[in-house]
Amino acid sequence: MTGSRKERQRTLNMTVKLRMLSTWKCGRVERMIIRHLVYRGMHETENYSDYSWKHTVEKWSGRAVCRVADMVRHLNLKGRARGELLDALKRLEKRYIIVRVET
Repeated sequence: MTGSRKERQRTLNMTVKLRMLSTWKCGRVERMIIRHLVYRGMHETENYSDYSWKHTVEKWSGRAVCRVADMVRHLNLKGRARGELLDALKRLEKRYIIVRVET
């Protein structure tokens, strides 16, 4: 990822929220991000033994919130993979699947 150090730190400290549960035309990294947000939202709110991708968007949107730094740490990404994750976050934000929450 290109950009200044300040911009990278701001991106890592940002919080993202799942807006839409859709993996249509998403790549491997985008699906990994969405899956992480959904499982995190389920773990914090309910039992996820009955999990299915057919749940409605209203059920999970707003609950699945995560800091980018925590996501990088949990998915154990370093170097190039970390840059791919940050680029994938920008693509998902552009497609309105996730929303940036400034804190």
